[in-house]
Amino acid sequence: MTKIAFNIETLSAAGAAEIAGPSAKDEPRSTSKVSHKIIAAADHVDAFVYSTRPRDVFEKIHSSFQHVKRIAAQLEGELKAAKQEADSSLELAVNADTEREEAISDLRQIKASYMALQARLDGLLSASPAPDNATIPKTLDEVEGWARASLSGQVEIHPRAIKSARDSEFEDTKLVYDALLTMRDFYVPMRREGGIELKNAFDQRLAELGLENSRCFSTENKAKNFGGEYYVRYQGRKRELDLHLKGSNSRDGRLGFRMYYFWDNETSRVVVGHFPGHLSNEWT
Repeated sequence: MTKIAFNIETLSAAGAAEIAGPSAKDEPRSTSKVSHKIIAAADHVDAFVYSTRPRDVFEKIHSSFQHVKRIAAQLEGELKAAKQEADSSLELAVNADTEREEAISDLRQIKASYMALQARLDGLLSASPAPDNATIPKTLDEVEGWARASLSGQVEIHPRAIKSARDSEFEDTKLVYDALLTMRDFYVPMRREGGIELKNAFDQRLAELGLENSRCFSTENKAKNFGGEYYVRYQGRKRELDLHLKGSNSRDGRLGFRMYYFWDNETSRVVVGHFPGHLSNEWT
């Protein structure tokens, strides 16, 4: 009986060691080899008991080893399935990374092409006479079509701003159009080319119109306190309207003026997100 106990203990220890995995000094072992060794050890001890012990003892121990073998076989099947699933997931991840890199490459090429076309357009516009600014509409209902014809891709009016303009009761419509032309003729060249002369020209034009240009908030992340008022979706991204032209501070919708916008570095243009009325702030 001593040798039987020894073999059973050996089988248990061997199975536990195989399931626990290799030590730091061992080579990695496959999961199928683990279950095969457990089954082989069970068969070895089973055969030993059969040849050395009475039948009643053999039958009692034999059923235990058959149970061990069934568990080992089941474990092997589950491990194979897990390995196949892991291999499949890895392949999908590799394919996703490849597709992502290809998409980024395509986006960069599109952006480069866009910037080249924008540069050509700017060159053509600078060489041609400026649009006739005297034909300023009398209402803000026409701002979308006018902007498309007059702002030359240098100032883009977001659909949300188009709606807010059409819904506005603001009375000085000429100021709205003059502000947009100021952004086209003074602000955009100042941002693209730089230089103190262009900045002075912009500041002078604002003074003539009675406007100021400044950041909406003196501290970062303050816009988040006002829900989505200071944010628009532009080219698939959420963008903050962090700058504005300031006119009258009146809260009367017929008199107060603001033009909220951001500068888009990728396209080198102004994007107007709301005008001509006020958005909420810390004082209202």
